[in-house]
Amino acid sequence: MRIATSIVSTVALIVAAVGSPPGTGAGRSREKASATLIVVHAASRRGHASSRLLGVNHHYNANGYGLWNARDDAPVRAVVAGSRRAGIQSVRFPGGTIANLFDWKNAIGPHHGCQVDGRGSTATGFPAVSHRLAFGPDEYMRYLRTIHAAPLIMMPFVTETPADAADWVEYMDSPANAPGNPHGGVDWADVRARNGHPQPYDVRRWEVGNEQNHPLSRYWLSPRTSTAVRQYAFGGSRVVSGEALGKNCAHPRHGIPSDGTAHQVFRVIYPPVRPSSVRVAVAGTQWRRVSRLGSSGPQDRVFTVGASNGEVRFGDGAHGAVPPSAATVVARYTSVHAGFFRFAARMKAVDPRIRVCSSWGTPQFVALARGRRYDCLTAHPITSFAPLLSSPHWSGPLAGHDAFMRAADRRRAQVARLLDVMPPRTPLWLTEASSIHGDTAAFPLYSTSASHAAYMATLWADWMNLGISWGMGDDLLWRSDRAVLGPAPDYTFTADAVTRQTLRPMFNAGGHVLATTVTRNPVRRSPTRHGAYTALKVSATRHRNKLFVLVVNRLPRRSITARLRLDGARSKGSAVLRTARGSSFTSVNDPGRPPSFRLVTHSRSIGPGGLVQAFPATSTTVLEIPTT
Repeated sequence: MRIATSIVSTVALIVAAVGSPPGTGAGRSREKASATLIVVHAASRRGHASSRLLGVNHHYNANGYGLWNARDDAPVRAVVAGSRRAGIQSVRFPGGTIANLFDWKNAIGPHHGCQVDGRGSTATGFPAVSHRLAFGPDEYMRYLRTIHAAPLIMMPFVTETPADAADWVEYMDSPANAPGNPHGGVDWADVRARNGHPQPYDVRRWEVGNEQNHPLSRYWLSPRTSTAVRQYAFGGSRVVSGEALGKNCAHPRHGIPSDGTAHQVFRVIYPPVRPSSVRVAVAGTQWRRVSRLGSSGPQDRVFTVGASNGEVRFGDGAHGAVPPSAATVVARYTSVHAGFFRFAARMKAVDPRIRVCSSWGTPQFVALARGRRYDCLTAHPITSFAPLLSSPHWSGPLAGHDAFMRAADRRRAQVARLLDVMPPRTPLWLTEASSIHGDTAAFPLYSTSASHAAYMATLWADWMNLGISWGMGDDLLWRSDRAVLGPAPDYTFTADAVTRQTLRPMFNAGGHVLATTVTRNPVRRSPTRHGAYTALKVSATRHRNKLFVLVVNRLPRRSITARLRLDGARSKGSAVLRTARGSSFTSVNDPGRPPSFRLVTHSRSIGPGGLVQAFPATSTTVLEIPTT
C-alpha cells in the first residue's frame, strides 16, 4: 500500500467489551481484564482525508425515480431537502446498467426522446424507455446546483463513439457564443445556450463505460475476459448475425415487423457498423445496399445504412421498394468500436482540464495498460449476495446481518488488492457501491436496515483509511430498496441517510487521515457459513484543531462500553458525539411513522482520565474532539 505509517504521538481509545450498562461498577471492574484498545496516532498522517466519499449513483429514467417534477420543471422539494440533510457530496449520472445504451443527444432540449434500456441482452431483446423522461443532463445539473454537490458523468461506451463523447464534453463545458466552432460539426455549446444555460457547467470528472468488465454487461464485447478487456481499451469489432431489427429505441428479441409504410427506418442494436459488411433480408429475401435511394426504382429491393447510428432505411415505393407489411427485417453486420484511450483523447481535446477514467476496474486493465497514461480508474465494490441471481438462502435476519459484515471485509480486500497494482499517482475512484440480491424472504428490508447502514459505514471507514479520494455508495432514489431516500411519494430518510448525516462533519472537514491500530478487538464467530468478523471498525482524521474518530460497532446485539483516553494530545473543552442507531439491527425507517433509526447527538467533557461511553449494537458513532 502507498500510505506512510510513521507514529509520532497517540490518542488512545480504550474500549471494554462488556455487557454491563455503560458507567456501571461492574463494567469498570472488568475493563482491565477485557479491554479493547484503539490507538489513534494523532501526528501520523497517512494522506489527505477526502471530502468526496459520500456520493451517490443516480438514474435518468422515471424522471430520476421521482426526483424531477416534470409539471413544475424543477426538482422535488422533498428530494432536495433530504439530499442536503444527508450531506450528498456528489451524484453520478445517467446511472448504471440501464444507462449503458443511453443517448445523451436524445435527452436534451424541450422534448426528451426515448432511450434503449441497457438491462436487456441479445438473447432477451432490449425494451424501450419512453415514459417519464424529463430528467436529462441539464436537469441533472440544475438539481446539483440546488444541493451544492459535484457532478460525475458516466459516458456510455457500448454504442457511442469518441465523437459522441467529445460532443457531450463540448455541450457541458465549452463557452457558448464563441467566434467560430473550434470543434467542428454542431456547435453544442450554442445548443446548450439555446436550451437555457449559456454558462458552461464545467463537469471535470468523467468515466467511460459502466461495468463492461462484468460478464452480464459485455454486449458486443467478447465473453472471454482477456479479449474483452483489450477491446475495451483499444477497440475492436464483432460480427452480429441473424439480428431481427428494431425501430427507434425498441429492440425486442424477434424484432419489429414492417408496417408497410414508406420511408421506414430500422436500427441495429450495436452501432457503429462497417457499411460494407451489412446484409439485410426482408421476409427471408436478401435486399441490396445502395449509397442513396433517389436513383432506385419502385420495385428495387434496396436500402441504405448509416455507419455511425446503424440506421437501415428503405424507400417510399417510388424510389426503392417498401418492405411488405408484417415482414421481419433481419441483418448481419460487423459492429466496429473505438476503445477507451481514443475516447479519452477526444474528450480531453475539447477540455484538457477534465479527468477521464477507465471504468474497467480490475487488475487485468491495469496490467494491459501498463506504460500508458490515464487519469483515473473506477471500480464498483458491489456486494451481490446471490451471484448470477441464484438464491442466497439466509436462515434468518441474523444470518443476513453476518453476511453484510463479512461482505464488507471482502470489499475492503478487493479494493486494497486493486490499489496495490495501480500506477503511482493514478487515483482509484469507487463510483458505485451497494448490496443487491439479498434474501428478502428471510430479511425483508435488509437493504434499508440498520445492518445495511453499518455495512455502508464500514465501507466508508475503509475508503477513508485506504486513501480513496472519490466514493459513491447506494442510489439516491430507488423504487423499493437500496436507496438513500425512500421511493416517491414519501422520500423516507433511510438508515443509510441517517448514517451519512452522522458522518457529514467528519467527511466534510478534509484534513488528513491518521493511522489507527486496534488490539483485542472483539470477534463475532457467526454460527452460519458467513464466518467470523471483528466488532469494531475505526477511522480517524484531523483538520486543524479538530480530531474526528469514527467507530462502527458491527455486532448485531451487543453494546460495547468504551473509555476514551487522550495520550500525547490534549483536548480542549467537550467532545461532541454523534451516533446513528436503531432499536435493533433490523430497524428501518417506515413511511409515515416516527423513525426507528435516528441520529443522537450529545456532548461529553473529557477529564484527565478520559470518558466512558457506550457504542450501541449495530451503530455508527463519530466523536469530534477539539484539540489544542
